[in-house]
Amino acid sequence: MRKMISMKQLTAALLIAALAITMLTSTACARSDSDSGLSGKSKDQAERKSIESASSKKTTTVTVKIRRKTFKAEIYKNKTTKKLLKKFPLKLTMEELNGNEKYKYLSFSLPTKEKKVKKIKAGDIMLYGDDCLVIFYKSFKTSYRYTKIGHITNTKGLKRAVGKGSVKVKFKK
Repeated sequence: MRKMISMKQLTAALLIAALAITMLTSTACARSDSDSGLSGKSKDQAERKSIESASSKKTTTVTVKIRRKTFKAEIYKNKTTKKLLKKFPLKLTMEELNGNEKYKYLSFSLPTKEKKVKKIKAGDIMLYGDDCLVIFYKSFKTSYRYTKIGHITNTKGLKRAVGKGSVKVKFKK
């Protein structure tokens, strides 16, 4: 006597098989932190340099003044930043969101090239949608898509400078 399996059982078996294959292929190619020879801050710096070179070989240095503290930022050269830089100097009142970023919806749209960034680093400057400029002051993982604008090169004091609530920020060439 043959035993018939239900559609639910078949679907469950296929899902388990697909999950197992995905796990095997993704871990087989993954490189652990210990394999890289880097850890902590060094690994973050190496990742940032890798992202910078992949995003653009050339950058433009600008200043970002937050309250009384001035930061240097490297802005990638792309269609988005070309149009954004034409608006400099730019004075914005940026609002708080989620305890890790400041954002401002701009009065103009910018061209986009959104990508799923997976990990945000403190100091990243990105565009959400085509008109929302964001400065991140904490590092975290994300599933959101952004257009990369640039990053603040030395984030020491950034979290303190942005403070709580809204903050005035000036971008200048």
